[in-house]
Amino acid sequence: MASAENEGHTFDFVIVGAGASAAGLLRGLLLQILASEDEEDIRVAILERGASAAACGAVEVQFGNTHESARSLQTWFDAAHYCAPKSTSQPSIDLSRRSPSGSPTALEASTPQVGLGHRVVDVPTGQGWGGSTNINAGLVTEPKYGGAAGDFDDWPGRWKGGERIRAAASEIIQVMEQSDALHYSTMNHGYSDEKTSKNINFNRVCTASSGGDSLHERRNYFQSLVEPLLVDHPELKANVTFLSGVQAERILIDFNAPHRACALECIVGHSKTLSSRRLLIKAKREIILCAGAFGSPALLLASGIGHEDDLERVGIKPWYDGLTIDSDNFHRYLIVGRNLHDHLVLPRVLLSPRPVMKKSTNSICGLSDVTLGQPDSVAKIQLQIADGTQVEAMAAHFAAFAFCRKSMLPLSWTVALCRALRVVLRWALELPYIKDRAMNHFVFVNVCLMNPRSRGSVKLEREEIGHVHERHERLPQYRLSIDPGYLADSCDLDALWLGWRESEHIKRNLLDGCVEVLPCMFKAGHGLWLLLRSVIGFVLLSRKYTSRGTVPMWFQSYAALFANPYYHWCGSCAMGHGSDEDSSVSVVDDELRVRGIHGLKVCDASVFPGCVSVPTALTCSALGLTCARDLLTNTAQRKR
Repeated sequence: MASAENEGHTFDFVIVGAGASAAGLLRGLLLQILASEDEEDIRVAILERGASAAACGAVEVQFGNTHESARSLQTWFDAAHYCAPKSTSQPSIDLSRRSPSGSPTALEASTPQVGLGHRVVDVPTGQGWGGSTNINAGLVTEPKYGGAAGDFDDWPGRWKGGERIRAAASEIIQVMEQSDALHYSTMNHGYSDEKTSKNINFNRVCTASSGGDSLHERRNYFQSLVEPLLVDHPELKANVTFLSGVQAERILIDFNAPHRACALECIVGHSKTLSSRRLLIKAKREIILCAGAFGSPALLLASGIGHEDDLERVGIKPWYDGLTIDSDNFHRYLIVGRNLHDHLVLPRVLLSPRPVMKKSTNSICGLSDVTLGQPDSVAKIQLQIADGTQVEAMAAHFAAFAFCRKSMLPLSWTVALCRALRVVLRWALELPYIKDRAMNHFVFVNVCLMNPRSRGSVKLEREEIGHVHERHERLPQYRLSIDPGYLADSCDLDALWLGWRESEHIKRNLLDGCVEVLPCMFKAGHGLWLLLRSVIGFVLLSRKYTSRGTVPMWFQSYAALFANPYYHWCGSCAMGHGSDEDSSVSVVDDELRVRGIHGLKVCDASVFPGCVSVPTALTCSALGLTCARDLLTNTAQRKR
């Protein structure tokens, strides 16, 4: 494989990020190269800021070190949550541990979430080869096509209805099956509720992994889609260069008409260390951002691409500053970083007097998707049954950080106290007797809201160094301000309550012998608190506990305390139609082109106009595969 150093860092396509969408995109490009004699000289670069190169054992990775991929839910969750971030400018949830591999993973803290009682939510941003598939459950689930619950009815242009996504997703699943990168499991039963005349069957769970229960290994999309292709066709290694540990700082735009993104300013290594060095990576055809719902908008904003109010607030000059551009309003109001949303998970925890299910390698034993009517819309709910594996991997983290909220104490003190509590809980769960009981006797029923109305934002904030404001021109000189906006729209609480009531049927029909721990204990404590508050005459937090409609007060409080992210952030570079009229509500058109700039596309979950009602990784990968075919098809048409 040719060295980027020797080739002057010039490529035909430059892909920023190495998540599921980048894996699909790269596979599509390599297949096109393989099938066309006219495209054999195409060179592609993949930039990943993480130092981990576990994705592609079949290829050389420059500027970084390789290590074994994490093989269990515990190690994957640890790698995302318990290690030091690359930048210490943003307060981190935890600096006390590093990942099992020793490689840092970026971890940000959200702004206090008003809808969650001012809790601060930890935000792992998917650093490392494989992206967000390195931090979530690795679920491989097809979105819904058409019908009342269709995920693509509101998508624009060529994506409407989801037929293009359907074809690509089916192809990806077939490839993953051929490469032994999928593992299927099922509960083998559902239930029929005589009281409600409902029949619910739990779908089989499909995860990006391989091997039987004894040799189960987590897989990401690079391992599943790219590595097998390069093993079968080693001649393609000359067409792709993997750059690990490279942070894209700014997009450079050629002002000669048409205005075109031509290069990336990058840095290798930590931006604040003397050992770091800068690179200029040029793109002959396209720069494609696959950096996710946080990384893609952050890079655009740092490059002066976004809403003028957001840029002016942090002192960034817009990319068109000083130029005369037709339809300047079109460029001034791109909503980069807005429209952020995520699925939300609310658990109920039960304890069984006897082991109820075999321990899994993924924790989730069964899924059931239901669509429930609301007064003016529908609520798309995913009900999950999970075993005690979640106790081992996640319980200590979520239990401790349920109390990480804005208070009279400084945020750093609050984070430190929650960190100490988590250490105690993790230590307790490692005791042999407790661990055995927790793993074999706990059952989780998770209520997941898959079409929230709440919207948040991704912004850049100024970095003050030594109390002196320095000139800000590149991404590492800012810090991310992430506001997912959980439960900001009151309709989401209503939807969660509908899902919660639906989960009662699971508890009654499938888990009848189990004792509910949460929210049962919480309801008792909450009732006692309301009684004491009434007796002593205090009215603290009265707004938070005011019952609204049919949602009881205890549930509002429980959701604020225990609702968690599903790690499926999307929408921050939303897609719209090709016309300029909807530029105020979109960032890219239906060909994924950033409006007003040639040679620049965004291809990841950030372009989703709304949430898909399943985990997003497969949809992202299918989006990348389809985008790759459009790239070379359009180029061939222009040549003719």
